[in-house]
Amino acid sequence: MVSGVCRLAALLCAVMTVASCGDGVRSAAPTAPAPLPTAAIVPTPQPVPPRIGSYPPITGPGRIFIYRDSPYPRVQDYTLNSRFVLYDDGHFALQFDRPAPGGEYRGTYAINGRTVDFKWEGWSVAGPWGADATLEGDVLSVRYNLIMQLTDFEDANYLRDFSVR
Repeated sequence: MVSGVCRLAALLCAVMTVASCGDGVRSAAPTAPAPLPTAAIVPTPQPVPPRIGSYPPITGPGRIFIYRDSPYPRVQDYTLNSRFVLYDDGHFALQFDRPAPGGEYRGTYAINGRTVDFKWEGWSVAGPWGADATLEGDVLSVRYNLIMQLTDFEDANYLRDFSVR
């Protein structure tokens, strides 16, 4: 629903912008169209910025998943520099190393097949925080409920990090 409203708002903005272009004066003679490029221009994907590495310490055995990508075209810096730690005892931490080093949100989780259900220690006056995820191989795909999305949490995919023990 929210993305449909966002798309409609973006479309209306585009129509208003196109409709308001120009000064209302028609030119006396048409100009020649610009030549078409001979080869298609393919945008280069932007690299993910390097992580600073000032995450909170790991407090026990578990699996670490670092940000890989998102279903959104752009995400905030704090999402780009986030990771999930799924502790073996059923606790988890969503950790950030920027913009405020050392931040984390905690809770418990349960895995049922490929589905991961998160129970957060945090909450909002608008309602409970909620998120669930799927775990396929080494990829954890996290989707937040509307309350968390409105509090600037962004859906993302995380890749298991075997370099940290």
